[in-house]
Amino acid sequence: MAEAVIGIIAKKIIEILGSQVIETVGKLWGVNHELKALEDAVSMLQPFLDHAEEQYHQTDHVRVWVEKLKDAFYEAQDVLEEFGIAAMRRELRGNNEMMKEKDLSNHQMEVSI
Repeated sequence: MAEAVIGIIAKKIIEILGSQVIETVGKLWGVNHELKALEDAVSMLQPFLDHAEEQYHQTDHVRVWVEKLKDAFYEAQDVLEEFGIAAMRRELRGNNEMMKEKDLSNHQMEVSI
């Protein structure tokens, strides 16, 4: 059962990479091409992961490979989630600044009237 986790992690990574937030931030920070390449690489690995999961309990070197890849995928998932959180924080800060400017301009209009 533990070996099936890697397929789930891979699907989650693909889901995160396909999200609008990651796409937008990728464009803004100039890493969209790299993120797309990562998404393609993980997608291409999916059939190998499915086969490796079938071989997990039968072959030691496959089990070691799957465990190492699982660790790498967990790291990638963590980095992408942090990337998305940073992007949302940045967007929220920008929205807060716009709201403050709007409130300030409304207050200035009230004072002038």
